[in-house]
Formats: sequence, structure tokens, C-alpha cells
Amino acid sequence: MSKVIFNLTQHQPTKEQIEVGVTDRNDEIAALLNFTTIPTDDEVVERASKIVYKVVKLRASKDFDVVLLGDTPFLMGHLEEMFANNNIKTVYAFYERVSVETVTTDENEVVNKTNQSKHVGFVKSRATMIHWFNWKP
Repeated sequence: MSKVIFNLTQHQPTKEQIEVGVTDRNDEIAALLNFTTIPTDDEVVERASKIVYKVVKLRASKDFDVVLLGDTPFLMGHLEEMFANNNIKTVYAFYERVSVETVTTDENEVVNKTNQSKHVGFVKSRATMIHWFNWKP
């Protein structure tokens, strides 16, 4: 089994994701996740089919058997099932919110807090849970 995880999101992977094998985003395929108008049911299914076709074709020259999904929630269920039908597992990234404090060094000593997301692992999609019950990402 490959340790490469194909990145099918609209975002470049984080440093932590790259360290565990997530690929750079494929811009051509990621663009298909974007809809500019509310799609019909048929358009959603057609777009999912087009995405899966392109990923399966790309898989022939790359070494991966897991796809990282994200974005466009109404499309994900279709992608999960279509990938499972092509023997490709799907996962979602799990992030932990981390609060970071910075203190300015002037006389006011202002404390700024920002929340950052830190990648801590993956969660199997519903289709992957059903088709590969004992598999662990």
C-alpha cells in the first residue's frame, strides 16, 4: 500500500500533511470542485464523475490509493462512493485549533491571541468505513 495521499482539495497541503505523504494540489482537478452557480442534481453527479475519471487516470502514473477530500460538501458523498467503486479510499483532514499568544514589547504589553489550525490526522469517509472497515489511515 502506498503512503502517498492524493490531495483533492482546493488548498495546498500543510507542512504536517506533506510530512505524512499528502501531495501538492493538482490545480486542474481542484478547479472542478468549484461551482459558480447552484448546480442541478445531474450537474453534481456529472462533475463528480469527471473528477473521479481524471483522478483514476492520473493514478495509473502515480502511486496512491487514498484521496484527501475537502471543500464542496454536496459533492463529497458522490466522490466517496465513486472512489470506493474504483478501489480508492477517501479521508478527511482533522485539525486541532491552537491558540497562539504574542505579547508586544512596548509599554502597553498588549497580548494578541490568534487561532491556528494544526493538522493532527485523518478521518475515514463514510464509504471508506463501510468498504474497508479495519483499515486505518
